[in-house]
Amino acid sequence: MPQTGRESTPIEVASAPALVRAIGRWSLAALTVNCIIGSGVFGLPSVLAGLLGRASLLAVILAAVAMGVVLACFSEVASRFSDTGGPYIYAQQAFG
Repeated sequence: MPQTGRESTPIEVASAPALVRAIGRWSLAALTVNCIIGSGVFGLPSVLAGLLGRASLLAVILAAVAMGVVLACFSEVASRFSDTGGPYIYAQQAFG
């Protein structure tokens, strides 16, 4: 190997690796919306239109509002924990 003038030194490894919270509130909200929209955007509208007719748009809006409430509940609970683990940590704290 050619010499570059720098000595290679071993990288120091932390004794207790920890996860870093690198995602913010808005990024989490965007990912959640992306998962919800991405999973049914191709097949669901035609099924809803066939079943509900003109009321299908209202059904989609009501479902979005319901998911917004669920998302708000998760964000409120998540703001109370500093540990990583999501719903597992919430259930562990609630039920032991």
